[in-house]
Amino acid sequence: MNDGYTTDELFFTAALCYIFGTDALTKIELIESRDARSRHQVRQFTLDVPSLDAAEYYKEFKAGMLAIADLFSFGIVYTGVTKTLRDMTRRGDTEWVSPSWIAGRRG
Repeated sequence: MNDGYTTDELFFTAALCYIFGTDALTKIELIESRDARSRHQVRQFTLDVPSLDAAEYYKEFKAGMLAIADLFSFGIVYTGVTKTLRDMTRRGDTEWVSPSWIAGRRG
C-alpha cells in the first residue's frame, strides 16, 4: 500500500490514473461546501499512489509540463472518472469507493 494522495483536481486525477492505472483511484467524495456567498460541492479524489511522486507530478501539471504520451488512453481514463461522477450525482451518492479497494486490494 502506498501512503496515498488526495486532490480536488479532476484532470490531475485522470492524469494520475493514466500514469498509475485506473485502480489507483480508490475513493471519490462529494463534500458540501458553504461560504457566505454560495453553496457548492467540492469533489475530493483519493488515490493509492506515493504522495511524493504525486506532488512532483502536480508541480509538472501546474507548470504545463506533464506530458501525456497516449491521448486516446488518457481520454478513456478521463471518461471513466467523469462517468463515475455522473453516476454518483444521478443516484444522489456523496461517496464512491473502488470495487477493487473493497475487495481488499492493498497496493
